Amino acid sequence: MDYIQLGTPEADAILASAPFETHPRLTQIAMTERPTEFIAERALPSINTAFDFKYSKGITEDQYTVPETRASRAGRLTEVEFGQNLATGSCEDRGLLAYVPQRDIAQARQQQAAWDPMAEASMGLTQLMDLDREVRVAGIVFNDSNYPTGHKDTLSGNGQFSNAASDPIKVIRDAKRACITTPDTMIFGVEAWDVFCQHGDILQATRMTGAGSGADGDKGYATEEAVGRLFGMRVVVGRERRQTANRGQASSFSFIWGKHIALLKVSRPGGSRSQMPSWGFTARAMDRGVMTSMEPSRGVGRGSRVIKVSECTGEVISWNSAGYFFKNAVA
Repeated sequence: MDYIQLGTPEADAILASAPFETHPRLTQIAMTERPTEFIAERALPSINTAFDFKYSKGITEDQYTVPETRASRAGRLTEVEFGQNLATGSCEDRGLLAYVPQRDIAQARQQQAAWDPMAEASMGLTQLMDLDREVRVAGIVFNDSNYPTGHKDTLSGNGQFSNAASDPIKVIRDAKRACITTPDTMIFGVEAWDVFCQHGDILQATRMTGAGSGADGDKGYATEEAVGRLFGMRVVVGRERRQTANRGQASSFSFIWGKHIALLKVSRPGGSRSQMPSWGFTARAMDRGVMTSMEPSRGVGRGSRVIKVSECTGEVISWNSAGYFFKNAVA
C-alpha cells in the first residue's frame, strides 16, 4: 500500500479534486488505537487549544510570595494580583494519506472476511502518526538544551548508573529537590532503565522498604512500581524503536528514547494559561480524525478509496525549570 504525506504536491492535487467525508467508524479506530509502548502522551499530555494560542511561560513571583492573610472583623483583606508571563504558540497540521483498492474492499465483503482493509489502513496510518509523535516528543524531552542551567547533568565514568560506584539514590533525590516544583514522573529510555533497575543500591533500597518484594524483586531487578514508590514518582519507560535506514537499505532499528533519564512535572494543566503549568504539554487544535473519498484514477476497475488521518497539534515547553535531565545516564 502506498502512503502519501499530506502537504506534498501529489497529495494536494488529490485533495483538490476529491471531496472528503468524515468517517465516524474509522475515526473511532484512529482515536482508540494506541500501542501501549508509546509514552508521548504521558510525557507531554494533550490539552485543547485554538490554532494560535497564548500559554503561561514558567511562573511569576506572585505564585510563591506568601501574603498576609490575617484580618480584623471589619478590616480590609490583603489584595493580591496575579501576573502571567505569556508566550505565543501555534499548532501544526499533520497527516498521512493512503490508497485502498476498491477491489480489496469488495473481496473482503464477498468473502465475509474478518478483516476490513479500510480499518487496517486506518490503524496503520494511526500507528505511523503515533510513531512520528513519539520521535518528536523524545527529541524534546531528551534534549539538554531544553533545560536551564542547574537542571541538567551529563553523566560520565563512575557517575553513570551503569557503574557500581555511582550513587543513583542521592543523585536522583538531589535533582528532584533542585526543581522549583516537585517532579511527579521519571522518564527512562529502556536502555537506561534496564541498567538502573539492576543497580545494587536500587535493589537494596527497594527490598529494604518492601517496595521490591515479590517474585520480580527476587530475580535481580526492581520493578517500575518499586522504583516509583522509592522516589515518590511515577516511572515511565520508553521502549519503542524506529527504523533508521533509508528506503531500499537493509533494516536498522534503534531505540527512540536512548540512554537518558528525565524528571518532569507532568500533571495535566487545566488550560494553556494555567497558573501552575506542567513542564510541557501538547496543544491540540483539532482532534485526530479520518476522512475518505473515491479516487477512480488509482487502480483498475472502480479505482481506490483514499483514506487520510489528520490532526492539528503542537508540542510546548511551558515550564523548563519544572524538570531535570540526565544525559548519558548509562554507558
